[in-house]
Amino acid sequence: MLTNVVYLGWGGGIAKSTDYGATFSNLTMPNLPNGGGPGVPGGLSVDPTSSGVLYMSEARFVWRSGDFGSSWTALAPVVTQQSGLQIGNVVVDPRNRNVLYVGNSGGSPECGPPNSFKECGLWRSADGGQS
Repeated sequence: MLTNVVYLGWGGGIAKSTDYGATFSNLTMPNLPNGGGPGVPGGLSVDPTSSGVLYMSEARFVWRSGDFGSSWTALAPVVTQQSGLQIGNVVVDPRNRNVLYVGNSGGSPECGPPNSFKECGLWRSADGGQS
């Protein structure tokens, strides 16, 4: 399916183009839970099976938009604040839109026992990010 809509996630937010990337406008970023300011995207994914559905990862949460990025809803936190970990890329499984994969960001501390240098890796949700 070809589309004229293009999204660009960057450290300052998300930009959207409706003319194949010729021009972009910034989307309003969601405010973080507990009174935080606007989030900074760690990853961005478009649901390939459902028009207008986007997922964005930000620090500890995955956010969902069902209206082409006009509004956002925080889903279940992927990691706890105490862990010090941050999430990065988020990907929608093209075979099952309820399956999301979320990776840790490159700046996150290592997981596992001390000196193990084991990357945290990957989280999987089978219910569209509800858990």
